[in-house]
Amino acid sequence: MGTNVHLLAALGTFAEPFVPVDIKKTYEGYSWAKLPFIEHVEVKSGKQTHQDWIWCGTLSCVESLSITVRTSDGKVFSSPVCMAVATEPPPGAVNWAADHVLITAKARDQLAPSEIWYHLGGWSDEGDTYQTQEYMFEEQLERFWTSLYGPDEQLRRRLLAALQGFVDWESVTISSSGSVTVRFKDGSIKAIESTGLGKSD
Repeated sequence: MGTNVHLLAALGTFAEPFVPVDIKKTYEGYSWAKLPFIEHVEVKSGKQTHQDWIWCGTLSCVESLSITVRTSDGKVFSSPVCMAVATEPPPGAVNWAADHVLITAKARDQLAPSEIWYHLGGWSDEGDTYQTQEYMFEEQLERFWTSLYGPDEQLRRRLLAALQGFVDWESVTISSSGSVTVRFKDGSIKAIESTGLGKSD
């Protein structure tokens, strides 16, 4: 059963449950179940916004991505997803054998780096430790996102992460002196003055 079938089941949303079951033909005892089988799998992707070689394959970010599966009982399961495996080699590739993974921008927030890493070769027991390889992949993936969004996106995300402790805030102003003013949706304001600690002379 193809990888995209499992990615559709894991990442898609449906009106009724879609649970792919893979029963090997050698298990003849299950023939009585007469479960529907997958007849066709289709991946559709929108315009490519960025592509790069990362780890052991090609990673492409596209504007939209969906997987459609048709089963032998006439049902169709289709959903937008944030990741799929390309069914065709990248344009211009010659004798392409590496993995080619498609993602949307939503994959950054919806998937752990290791979930993308798995489809780009994953961990090799012939290299460094798992933790070291995972760290190296995450660095490569972060460079991929930076190339896509630019370095300012990294700063924006760090600032938003620092504000997670505030609820219902509307705007934040940071002055060069180090003071911070937080304006909340109810109109109240919280001023945080700089203590001067940590400043370099």
